[in-house]
Amino acid sequence: MKKDILIVYYTQSGQMKQILENLVTDMHGDCNITWEEITPSVKYPFPWTAKSFFNVMPESVQAIPCSLDYPTDNANKEWDLVILGYPIWYLSPAIPVTSFLKSDYAKKLLNNQKIVTVIGSRNMWAAAQEDLKKLLKDIGGNLVGNIVLRDRHQNLMSVGSIVHWMFTGLKTKKGIFPKPGVSDNDIKNSSRFGSVILEALKNNNFTDLQNNLLKVKAVDYLPDIASMELKAKRIFNIWSNIILKKAKKGNEARDKWVKIFKYYLFAVIIVLSPIASLVVYVTYPLFFPFILKKKRYYTSCELKEK
Repeated sequence: MKKDILIVYYTQSGQMKQILENLVTDMHGDCNITWEEITPSVKYPFPWTAKSFFNVMPESVQAIPCSLDYPTDNANKEWDLVILGYPIWYLSPAIPVTSFLKSDYAKKLLNNQKIVTVIGSRNMWAAAQEDLKKLLKDIGGNLVGNIVLRDRHQNLMSVGSIVHWMFTGLKTKKGIFPKPGVSDNDIKNSSRFGSVILEALKNNNFTDLQNNLLKVKAVDYLPDIASMELKAKRIFNIWSNIILKKAKKGNEARDKWVKIFKYYLFAVIIVLSPIASLVVYVTYPLFFPFILKKKRYYTSCELKEK
């Protein structure tokens, strides 16, 4: 009997849909696959304008939901597995994804369901996945696997390329900057993850799924990037609270504070991030056991109780 899989995803550029289509390439013969796109009632623009891009930071970080349009039937069906694909905004799940997971619909759909998450990111994903783990726990979802596809270029180069992509809509090289986003080769080869997932489905045993996904390099943990990310997450929390307290969206005061944040962000990325990376690598031997412990946790499906 074929397995029933539901793929829930959000995408602006179409990259996440490509990733998921390639992931399930070899699963169609053994599975009935249903697609459900997370759809905001008012769509976020793509390409972004600079103003709209930076203006979503406070709501992204503070997980303030937007209005969504929901289908009417998928929550009333039984699924052998749900695959949830999402992008990351400001080190947090994209607002439509957070909104979906906070909804009554998602609670009905995902409660007691086995879930594999698929992330498409620039290079920072650990903090967003922690947020998502908590959201899944709140609605009774059972996270059994996680896959991360990211931009593999050097940090500053990937910043330049992603800015070009987000503001023009063109996933192309620009001057010295490489082609942005997840590479075509990585997207194509994501089918190997589907083969591992299919084996777990056939055996109806998901206990070792994440370990088996890690064996085929489903998650790439970079200590220097992870260190910067966790610090940046705290900074984003401070900035988002400041902006939300100063003014509502569309207010001139908010526009001023968002602009200040924008310049601050670029300054930190350009000036401080190379220094932070250097510090991590210089001190790596001293903190190796700590780094290894962090890697084991963030590449797992475990959620620490606080």
